[in-house]
Amino acid sequence: MRKTALFFTTLVLSFLFSMEVFAIAFTTTPVSKMMYTTENTQVYTQPDNTLVPVLAAGSGIPVQVTGITSNGWYQIDVSGVYYVPGNELTDTDQPALTSSVPGVIPINRTYQTAVSATVNSEDEMQSLVDQALDMHVYTLSINSRANIFSSTANYIQSLLAGQNGDYSTHSCNGYHLNREKNNYTITFEYLATIEEDQASDAYVQQTAGNLIGGSTKETIRRVHDYICNLTGYSNETVANVADFRSPYDAIVSHQTVCTGYALLFQRYMDALGIPCTTAAGIRNGGPHMWNIVNVDGQWYHIDCTWDDQAAYISNRWFLCGADTAGYSTWGSLTLAPDSLK
Repeated sequence: MRKTALFFTTLVLSFLFSMEVFAIAFTTTPVSKMMYTTENTQVYTQPDNTLVPVLAAGSGIPVQVTGITSNGWYQIDVSGVYYVPGNELTDTDQPALTSSVPGVIPINRTYQTAVSATVNSEDEMQSLVDQALDMHVYTLSINSRANIFSSTANYIQSLLAGQNGDYSTHSCNGYHLNREKNNYTITFEYLATIEEDQASDAYVQQTAGNLIGGSTKETIRRVHDYICNLTGYSNETVANVADFRSPYDAIVSHQTVCTGYALLFQRYMDALGIPCTTAAGIRNGGPHMWNIVNVDGQWYHIDCTWDDQAAYISNRWFLCGADTAGYSTWGSLTLAPDSLK
């Protein structure tokens, strides 16, 4: 019924948009600055509050403002151009990321666009790469007299292509490594921008407390179902006519592919203190990403992407053990022998 209702909603909206609409006239003055949502910020397709908002956001989510309209609205860039009333954004960061919610671990992640450092060994280089990925560094400039070019490339490749990983490594989409004498430059590419990752962090912090259940299993089920209700699978991305691959896309555009499902689930588990990893590899004949989560000391396969069916939420890939997951070990992890349904 859930997706059926969405289908009929889409039909109604299509009918409304097909009607003749007299849009208000406005001009836009370009600006570029980061602002933050306030309580119940409404997002519209045009700077006109007689229209139906396409999204309501809680406070503390950073958005990129790209313009101010002649009627006092903010033009924002959120995977497309949208508008917010002028009194519903603020220049002041709201306390969403630092607020103390019972049962939710505050995100204390530091973001930095560029880092320069000197290293003297492979171990120092590897530690620096780990920190750079966690800080969402775009450009890592390194000076080193040690001959570590090949080992650096191998280490980064092993992180990004690993069967098991964390949010930082699997949200990185690729890298380029260049060397000129003793100077190394590593340029990282990510599925989301820093601002989009900050917005995702804020959203998870705001909503995770509402998903805590009476047991670890119940909490995991609530997160699993919440994500499946929140987003849908983006066939347009698979067809290369869209690019919805991140947790931010799942939250804001309500469309993503397996990477977005798995990384958003990982973020919730991190916030709730439940051991979890993102798993990457070949499943059902193609590249895929899912999660392996720990319940009472045992590891289980869980796949929000495959459980998010068109008209219902499936239970087939929820906390699968080796008996039903299709594998018994993945990377360094061994699944529980039996599923936990």
